[in-house]
Amino acid sequence: MPVSRIRKKKSKKNKPKGVKVDIKTPSIKEVLTRVDERGLLPVRVLCGNLADLFFNISPDFLKEFENEVYNGLSDKIVYSIQTEYIRDVAQLNNQQQIVLYENFNQYLWSMTYALLVLFDKGVHAPRLNGEFSGAFADTPEVAEAWDLFQAALYLKKGYNREIFYHLPNPELNNGEEYILKANAVYLAALNFILLHEFGHQYYGHYSYFEPGDQAKQDEHLADDFAINKISGHFNSNNGKTLKAGILVGTLSLLFLRKTLGGGASHPNLDVRLKVIIEKLELEELDNLWGVAGLAISLWSNEFGHDVQIPPVGETYKELFYEILEDLPRFQ
Repeated sequence: MPVSRIRKKKSKKNKPKGVKVDIKTPSIKEVLTRVDERGLLPVRVLCGNLADLFFNISPDFLKEFENEVYNGLSDKIVYSIQTEYIRDVAQLNNQQQIVLYENFNQYLWSMTYALLVLFDKGVHAPRLNGEFSGAFADTPEVAEAWDLFQAALYLKKGYNREIFYHLPNPELNNGEEYILKANAVYLAALNFILLHEFGHQYYGHYSYFEPGDQAKQDEHLADDFAINKISGHFNSNNGKTLKAGILVGTLSLLFLRKTLGGGASHPNLDVRLKVIIEKLELEELDNLWGVAGLAISLWSNEFGHDVQIPPVGETYKELFYEILEDLPRFQ
């Protein structure tokens, strides 16, 4: 994006004396109260963890956040509780508030758990054992993950609170391996989404609307902002989890629409996915290539598409790119 298109930002150096931005204890703010002030769905228990990761993503981020608060950004993240089907993923609204939606958050956690288990236990383990037949392994763990996947898909058209308490969920907190993995990857995914929205604030996208190619470039720019912030941790012990979060956060968007076209304001999702996954610095044999291929296959099945899924390949990376070549016709 040309610098001239970025709004002129107020500098903290020029901040009038006596003006104070107090964000020493940044937090998630639940602005809608129903049965439980924390939220209604199991994903509610991870709110505090989310704030910790978001505000500590890089050494300079808290200062950047403080400066954007001076530029009008709300110093609270709005946690919106909606007892209906998913209408929004997240947004930076015209009041300069970053808004998260609990129904999408539950969808995202459920998709995260389902994709991890379906790939690891339903595809990868049988493949290593030479037992993969093209269908998921028939085990109770895989069956439960499939049920959760279907429950997540239902949130696109309706709202059923109770079902999420009868399936794997973060409130169980029983040390189960894949619940713990899903919690960590979900938090990384939601932080990618939060940083994407903050990127729109940082570049001033809330203050104008650009149609067509410029709007799509703005979306790529917000993605780049988020990935650049997170990439400082790619070589840490938490790096693989953060990469998985960025990828799963992107893959979850697949199932919200039948087509991959982004319309007038967003890039086509297959293009966005390719750009993002290539910035994750994945190794040739990283299983995340396989998770991406699996998600596309499930999307194809959900909407009755005939995406060409190769039955076998040397690596998951090769399989992913072969599948990707067939996607432009679904835009």
